[in-house]
Amino acid sequence: MENKIRKSALLMSLMMAVIFLWSCGGGNSQQNAMEEKLLEAKESATENLNDLNKDLDDRIAYIDEQLETAGEEIKEDLMAARAELEEQKAIVAQELKNVEEAGLETWDSVVSATQQMVVKIKSSTNDASLKVRELLGNEE
Repeated sequence: MENKIRKSALLMSLMMAVIFLWSCGGGNSQQNAMEEKLLEAKESATENLNDLNKDLDDRIAYIDEQLETAGEEIKEDLMAARAELEEQKAIVAQELKNVEEAGLETWDSVVSATQQMVVKIKSSTNDASLKVRELLGNEE
């Protein structure tokens, strides 16, 4: 009788161990899926930030072209607008770094901060572009 109890206890222990190991494997699968989604989200965020960076590069190139033919009275203002755009590029570079370094635990806060920063960058960029258009419009 005692032997049967020991065998039953051993069998139960083995079954519990198998169930435990199986459940841990399922969690690993869930972790892998979350990491895959994080990677996809990072790629998307990086692509959006790179698009914003390209837009800033295009605007800086436009100002550089205008500086070649601009009158002396507006060159300083154009240079200030260019400097503002360069500052925005530095912020985008930092946001790219933040996205790259984000993990599962920090992703939500990084996304929120990045979205807020993108709104500020676009607003500042649009203000700088408007200033450039006004300067060039007044020069003509």
